[in-house]
Amino acid sequence: MRPLFEPLQEFERVARNRPHPGIDKAYPKVTDGTTAGVIQKTPRRIIQQLPTGIAHSDTNDWLTHTASFIFTNRIVPNANKEYALIQKCWNAVSKALTYGAQPGYVPFVNRGKYFGTDLILPYVKDVFLEPGKVSDDDSNFIFMRAWYQPRDIKAIIASQTRLKKNAEERGEEFDSGWDLKALAEIQDFKSQKDDLATTPNERDKNNRSGGVEIIHAFQRGIGGTFYSFHMASKTVVRTRTNPDPRGVIPIHYLYADTDGSNPIGRGWVELCGAMQNLMDSEVQMYQYNRALMLNPPMVKKGDWNENQAKFAPNVLVDLGSNPNASYEPLKIDSTAIQAFPQNYGLMKSQLLNLLSSPNPNVSSESGDPTTSKTQAGVKGAAAIVDIDDNYIRKQFETWYEKIAETQVNLYFAERHGVEELQLDSETAAKIRELNPNLVSPDDIIRVDYDTDTEELQFFIDPGTTDKKDDAEEISKLQEVIQTVESNP
Repeated sequence: MRPLFEPLQEFERVARNRPHPGIDKAYPKVTDGTTAGVIQKTPRRIIQQLPTGIAHSDTNDWLTHTASFIFTNRIVPNANKEYALIQKCWNAVSKALTYGAQPGYVPFVNRGKYFGTDLILPYVKDVFLEPGKVSDDDSNFIFMRAWYQPRDIKAIIASQTRLKKNAEERGEEFDSGWDLKALAEIQDFKSQKDDLATTPNERDKNNRSGGVEIIHAFQRGIGGTFYSFHMASKTVVRTRTNPDPRGVIPIHYLYADTDGSNPIGRGWVELCGAMQNLMDSEVQMYQYNRALMLNPPMVKKGDWNENQAKFAPNVLVDLGSNPNASYEPLKIDSTAIQAFPQNYGLMKSQLLNLLSSPNPNVSSESGDPTTSKTQAGVKGAAAIVDIDDNYIRKQFETWYEKIAETQVNLYFAERHGVEELQLDSETAAKIRELNPNLVSPDDIIRVDYDTDTEELQFFIDPGTTDKKDDAEEISKLQEVIQTVESNP
């Protein structure tokens, strides 16, 4: 994966609107920021709300309604590890547009009163696909690197010890797969990250302390074994069986674009990075020349003391009696400055065309001369933007559907025992239509996670990510009403 990761640092720089390190010292360290703005704004434009959907069982209709209720009312509100779920969705799209792909990992967590599945976005360079494969779905095994501090390892040991004791008191068996003795041996075995493993923030802060490096190895297949091992000491610290009844690896990639060859896809920064660097250079040179014009170098002629020379309003400069002495600003050619708006508008128009992003700031006199500025042309350009927005939205919804399906399956697979689940009235009514004996009069259903666990599917409602424009919908309905009234 190293050759695939090497260009990503440059992609991160562009997406974070940072100046190129090779800028001439004379030039100001400024950037144009167009690509960075698109990377930030596109996710918010295409994801205006979390998509909705339903879990589905092929054998039990009541489980379909129950699992859908659990996803909507248990998983979604509590999948907020690190950030709120909607923020993680925006972040995932932004990272996918930057790198080409962003992995999402579905863990099972025990946080406060919540005992269920969540979503984590690992750093793209901490996930490694099977060699020779073109995607995560194509990989039979996937490695994920995680960094723990010694206090994190101690917390795992304490938590597992407590859970095991509680299970023994209930007369139950408990085996999470963690080797507590092995964990105790490696808890202070810290290592530093290499340059390729550091995140952008760590590079900015020059913080590469790292921690205890543990690799989690997942393999595809029903009943497949997952391993967690400490690389430095070559110690396996956890061994467990894949609980997912589908045998799916709980890591799913969100792709900005796929080309059938690069397993982490192609992002927008790769597409337009060269043009963005050119625009940055244009802005830097513009600012440099503006500074020269506002505060130009001075030309001194003749033999006189330059301490007498001042360049300020209403200042008298005494050049003495030498008739050849002079003191005047250097004349700077302003042609490049005058042409800057047209050149900048053209480059920005070209870059936004590559990204199929709306460009409301380019006037009718500037920008790409081949682009129509008429009302029909503007509408046509907007339609192209809608098509590309819809493509990214479908990529996101495909990823979210995979994440949601894994969340539902692991929720049922990892939980044990019987729970009396309080349903809402609508869900309870649907289940009563199937079997009135399953739901109590006060809308409670008993779920046995040890026997009711089966392979579940999840289907997203297409387009629910995009919040509809009420005014536009009303206008369309009024047109339909007028048509019907005019020709019953």
